[in-house]
Amino acid sequence: MKIDHRGTLLTNKVDIEWLRKLEPQFFERERMIKFTISLSGKRVCVGMRAHQDCSHIIGNGKINLLDLYGGNIYYDTNEVEWQSGLNVEQNIKNIKSFSGNARFITDQKTIDILYPILKQWVEI
Repeated sequence: MKIDHRGTLLTNKVDIEWLRKLEPQFFERERMIKFTISLSGKRVCVGMRAHQDCSHIIGNGKINLLDLYGGNIYYDTNEVEWQSGLNVEQNIKNIKSFSGNARFITDQKTIDILYPILKQWVEI
């Protein structure tokens, strides 16, 4: 795995304990870690300060923010929160159905596509 302060691209499946030990921990107080999913590449990057920080890693040098979705995993509950600035464009252009804050993915069809990709790389 390539560990970088802008995110770590997963090449093996990891568990919550591995995520807890990943350095640096930008959100230790919140007890969570950020992740970004590349929908087309079915890849996951974790551990960045901002979801889009890993766009250069996850996209093999090509940045297509409309292919990226972000969220957070909370260590204590294993809860996945589909909240990221990356989700705003997808919510407006692709999903066209969101409630309240456009940073949150609330469309269950979209979550049903993204969650298996996340679970392929992170044991939740």
